[in-house]
Amino acid sequence: MKIIKFLLLVIAILVVIVLLVALFVPKQYHVERSVTIHSPQSLVMDQVRSLKKMHEWSPWVERDTNMQVTYSGTEGTVGSSTSWKGEKMGEGSQTITKLTNDRMEIQLDFIKPFKSNPTSFFQTQPEGADVKATWGMDGKSPYPFNVMNLFMNGMLGKDYERGLAKLKVRCEEMAKSGQQ
Repeated sequence: MKIIKFLLLVIAILVVIVLLVALFVPKQYHVERSVTIHSPQSLVMDQVRSLKKMHEWSPWVERDTNMQVTYSGTEGTVGSSTSWKGEKMGEGSQTITKLTNDRMEIQLDFIKPFKSNPTSFFQTQPEGADVKATWGMDGKSPYPFNVMNLFMNGMLGKDYERGLAKLKVRCEEMAKSGQQ
């Protein structure tokens, strides 16, 4: 009985600590990663603006290979979207809301495992013969879930790095072979 009381006390203390820490953690988060790609800017943006092509270098697809994915709208234009449902990746959708020659913005709507509606962006910038590609996300987390913002940059940042690395290989191979 003393062990159970002790465990309950430890759990209660941990909950109070998390709640106190959450009071001081910002509710907004920003995650961003970049990579330099030896490829024409138009080729990189072509791989990004197409949600079907994005699916081929997405870091999350390899985690949930049985994920059901559907596409709607005119491919590569504002308003085109994709939705997914899978055991490991949950359920949600993304819709292109803004598109220029060097930037795409996306509204994300996560349904499961947690509801949230962050915005994502993908920006390209010429750097000599190369392109700097930047992938980022901005979102909000309500108290006390904002304590997770302490880990968001590390968790999501690793996924962005993996996706950007796959995009880099893909674009550089296409550029080398003369594909556009």
